[in-house]
Amino acid sequence: VMAFEAQHIGLLNSNKLQLDAASEGHTGLVDSEKSPYHQDAFIILEWIFGSVFIVELVIRVIGLQWAFVQDVWNWVDATLVLAWLVCNLDIIDLPMNPMILRLPRLCRLVRLA
Repeated sequence: VMAFEAQHIGLLNSNKLQLDAASEGHTGLVDSEKSPYHQDAFIILEWIFGSVFIVELVIRVIGLQWAFVQDVWNWVDATLVLAWLVCNLDIIDLPMNPMILRLPRLCRLVRLA
């Protein structure tokens, strides 16, 4: 979802800069007025996935109990979910982009592969 959102934002920015996307192999520029629902779709998908991660974290806390606290990766996941929740509920303004915090999760996936 993040990759699609990044692509969409890039196409919108190229439209603002009057760049020719056809020369890059794209069929045409994306116009935010012609596609006003893309941003809403990304927001809805972000909330769906965020909610799933919250439910997963709660299930792990209930299932693992004390063992949850002993695993470092559970702390990483809990920090990511908490940062996502704080940013999306506008509780505080984090000094950095919370997307950066997802890098440890990606490293974990690479380690498992």
